[in-house]
Amino acid sequence: MSSFFSRLMLAMSCSRGNNIISLNGNEWTLTSPGNDSFKSIPAKVPSQNYVDLQAAGVTQDILYGYQEDEQVWVQNSNWSYNHAGVTLDTSPGLSTHLVFEGLDTFTTISFCNEEVATTNDQYQQYIIDVTNIVSSCKASPIPLSINFGPAVNISVDMGLQGDPNIKWADGCQGSQPSCREFIRKEQSDMGWDWAPHIVPAGPWREISVVQLNSSAVYVNNVAIDIYRQGQMNNLPPDQNQNWIFNASLDYVGSLPSGSGLSLSLTDANGNSVLSTSLSDATIGASNGSGTITASTTIDASQVQLWWPNGMGAQTLYQASIAITSPGGSNARRHEKHRRSSDSIATVERTVGFRTIVWNGQPISAADQALGIAPGSNWHFEINGEIMYAKGANLVPLNAVWATQLFELAVQANFNMMRVWSSGAYLADYIYSIADKAGILLWSEFEFSDGAYQATGEFPALYEAEAYYNIRRVNYHPSLALWAGGNELEADELAYWFNPNSPSPQMAAYQAIQEELLIKCVYANSRSISYIPSSLYNGYLSLDFDSVRPQVPRYKNTSGPEYLYNDAEGYVLFTNQCFNISFYPSSRFVDEFGWNSFPTTEVFDNIGQGIDSCYDPVVIYHNRHEGGFFGQVLTPEQESLAGINQMLSGQVMYYPVPTLSDPAANFTAWIYGSQVFQADHLATQISVYRRGSGQSQRNLGSLYWMFNDVWVAPTWSAVTSNLKSKVMVYTSRDIYSPVIVRPYYDVDVGDLQVWVTSDQFFPVSGNVKIEWMTWSGEPQRQPVSSEVLPRLLPQHCIYPSRAFRHSRSQSQLSISTTVTGNGQTFTHQSWYHPVYLNNATLMDPKLTISCDSGSNSFTVTAPAAVAAWVVLDYSSHEVSGYWSDNGFWLGQGESRTVQFTVWNDWTGDSSWQQGVTVRSMYDNVISREYAATVGA
Repeated sequence: MSSFFSRLMLAMSCSRGNNIISLNGNEWTLTSPGNDSFKSIPAKVPSQNYVDLQAAGVTQDILYGYQEDEQVWVQNSNWSYNHAGVTLDTSPGLSTHLVFEGLDTFTTISFCNEEVATTNDQYQQYIIDVTNIVSSCKASPIPLSINFGPAVNISVDMGLQGDPNIKWADGCQGSQPSCREFIRKEQSDMGWDWAPHIVPAGPWREISVVQLNSSAVYVNNVAIDIYRQGQMNNLPPDQNQNWIFNASLDYVGSLPSGSGLSLSLTDANGNSVLSTSLSDATIGASNGSGTITASTTIDASQVQLWWPNGMGAQTLYQASIAITSPGGSNARRHEKHRRSSDSIATVERTVGFRTIVWNGQPISAADQALGIAPGSNWHFEINGEIMYAKGANLVPLNAVWATQLFELAVQANFNMMRVWSSGAYLADYIYSIADKAGILLWSEFEFSDGAYQATGEFPALYEAEAYYNIRRVNYHPSLALWAGGNELEADELAYWFNPNSPSPQMAAYQAIQEELLIKCVYANSRSISYIPSSLYNGYLSLDFDSVRPQVPRYKNTSGPEYLYNDAEGYVLFTNQCFNISFYPSSRFVDEFGWNSFPTTEVFDNIGQGIDSCYDPVVIYHNRHEGGFFGQVLTPEQESLAGINQMLSGQVMYYPVPTLSDPAANFTAWIYGSQVFQADHLATQISVYRRGSGQSQRNLGSLYWMFNDVWVAPTWSAVTSNLKSKVMVYTSRDIYSPVIVRPYYDVDVGDLQVWVTSDQFFPVSGNVKIEWMTWSGEPQRQPVSSEVLPRLLPQHCIYPSRAFRHSRSQSQLSISTTVTGNGQTFTHQSWYHPVYLNNATLMDPKLTISCDSGSNSFTVTAPAAVAAWVVLDYSSHEVSGYWSDNGFWLGQGESRTVQFTVWNDWTGDSSWQQGVTVRSMYDNVISREYAATVGA
């Protein structure tokens, strides 16, 4: 049992009179019932079948080459995880329970060769009472086996027998991926436009056995809700109120009447903040399990606030909660509950004090007087402050690299990530990483882009799943929101909306997202807001006593000048990628993106000698389809069209490389794809950030997507082996607290410069605007403009005479320095009147040097302006990230960047000698790179 999982089980429940036996580890075997040719192999828990098959040498890496198709037999087979045997205490008076934290997905569980349970939800915890079996079982140790059915086939069987209206809406006609909405399993396992079709099975989370004596309990889930006194969901609370600390512990066993709860709160240094009993304890119990709930008031002056990244400190506290015996729930007893017999059980959680609200209230008259368009708000408020959400979407992530991924998010100046559905609910420890990093996590229930059954066994399944996961993660200050699913309302309004008579699909959405899930959230938390769909037009009214607490707006708007909603900003036409009038004008944008390639050596993880954008393995791995609606194309044709669409941006806007060496040419195309992705998304983000000071008052932009699940051309900013694309560094720049950017409206021929700040305080300073040739020679006197003390973005009109000079031979350098609240902020942007493929780019003669002792690299452009300077390294030799990359250099300028090393596989820093640097000019002369450290 690893030390991490040991700590996890300890934190779950320290109780007198119970014995927790971890079944995690290597004492398992994997068999395939019904497949006589398959022999038993070693296995482990937590795990999944593909992992253990590869570890045993039965299969190759499922993500390599064409293995997705070659291993399709795996997902169509039955699999059984078998434990060698559990040695248990058989003393009279003990109860025994099997605890499964996550089973993927359809299982039959046998204990002592007797079937004890079946499961059908990947996202639930299952606790099975096997007391009677233990007392009667003749075998010692007692065997345990878990048989996993083929979820992909079961989904088809369930879909074809399901509601005809739902089946039709999902296109469930017997093909495997099309029926995924009928099962409670990670839907992206069955493929997406960035993910393979690989459907694993197995015990993907921990397994344990719990034995209890008659006076003991096992705490299996903990819900902690910290909110301001009087706070209600979705409404901004009074920030002057004290805090309510509400604890609710789910347990197995029996508590004596009069049991209570007590709390010990300590700061990061171990200093006691308070020690107190909780008030008004209530116990609800039945069938050998129950819930005990109590609360207390904490004076606001006793604790410090938790803030997201870039807004303040991530202050955390350790909360130790004890279930106390009758008469023992007083503060004096609580102070020693960890070592005394007064405590029946204790649990510990790391908590933070913050309010986070999704505000969908009407725009006030006062706000309209400031120029904000009428309608409704669509933004987040942290600790009473309106915040600008900066970040990206998170798809299912490699848990091994979670800490590093969030480190990159912090470096990219994120304060929020959207945990997209339908993947899987994140583990507690990932929320804990986010707590420390200051990254808010917009979380979603696992429903996405389809219709779902709202009859039969399904509502109870959804409710149990929601209750468990809401309660499990509610204590994390990084939890920002619960959404009912991905894009659901937009789908309903587009295809199945009837204001007078809801279609069956619409009625199911209303029952699940607007009535069931919202009540699950509101019943378990007062600190977290809920919206029924990631794309949401907001509500007309809010009534907590109603069957439908949020009366949805749908299409009930007051006119085109009214704004209510968030939006997605995908630009499907390459010729509009930099047309700022083409982007959506909305309160919030939570998806927008463009595909790009990972770097050359990353492709070594899926094939040998890949040196072309059109290599067969690349075509096979690309899942972004480029066909027009209604076109009938083969998968290969769809992939080719998708790759061509991705590359069309480079062809239209950048110099096209034509190197004779295929590998070098591939490297140049990869460079261009990453730069175009960064260029396009940064332009969008800058427009959305400027919108925070315009009538739409845009207060958030989350691009698609941050991480990757395999090696392929995808929307990601970080590759599947954790190497940052250019977009990560561009995120850091464009999400700086204060930015200055040029905005050229091609429709009206107007160039403007804006300074945008996301700080809570006014900033003031100046902007310097300077035209120069590509050789770096100034073309006119620099222009300065004052930035006045304001909270909102500021607009400096730049006159049309700026274009008197040759457009192809010049560009604009814009920089700003502002101060506020004792801080100084600087930022620089560049503007070129013509696209770079028509610009008179000159050779900057880039040089690069390295200070090997500090992993710092200095790049210099002695001869000319260098556009899109990118440093690169081999991820076979080192892993980590740059402090800056993908930047511009003026003629004669140098920039020193630091490389943070996670792993140096060379062992002697010799990886530094292979670091290269290039700019857009290298595409002009078809050169792979401009310089290398070791040259």
